[in-house]
Amino acid sequence: MKILGGWLGAWLAGAVALCCGAGLLLCAGVSGVVSWQPAAGAQGYRIYFRSNAAGPWVLVGETTGTNWAFCDFPFEFGQFKVTATNAAGESR
Repeated sequence: MKILGGWLGAWLAGAVALCCGAGLLLCAGVSGVVSWQPAAGAQGYRIYFRSNAAGPWVLVGETTGTNWAFCDFPFEFGQFKVTATNAAGESR
């Protein structure tokens, strides 16, 4: 993964470029952005993924913003779940 400054998302030389706030991610594999509305009182968020409806949720990322960019993800299909976190714990 290479990070470049900028806020632009585009196809570059066969790689996907994703806006990630702090820069631009250049990805060769499965890539995208998960985004959501802010939760009142949230200090951060945890992003979970499962590859099928019966599978276990696996923590794949954490952020304090309301979007999360991923690069070269090992699965093409699946579900994401986002939970909010603060000093009291984690939402479900």
